[in-house]
Amino acid sequence: PASVFVGMAVVTVIFSVIAAHLSDEMVDRVVASSAYVGDER
Repeated sequence: PASVFVGMAVVTVIFSVIAAHLSDEMVDRVVASSAYVGDER
């Protein structure tokens, strides 16, 4: 049915947005930690 396809599409979009947000946070944390380690050295 079309409703099932629409539901899957919505879930996929939401998951993609969450994954992108989490990846951005991970990159920020890695950059911050690497900068911190560089300052320590």
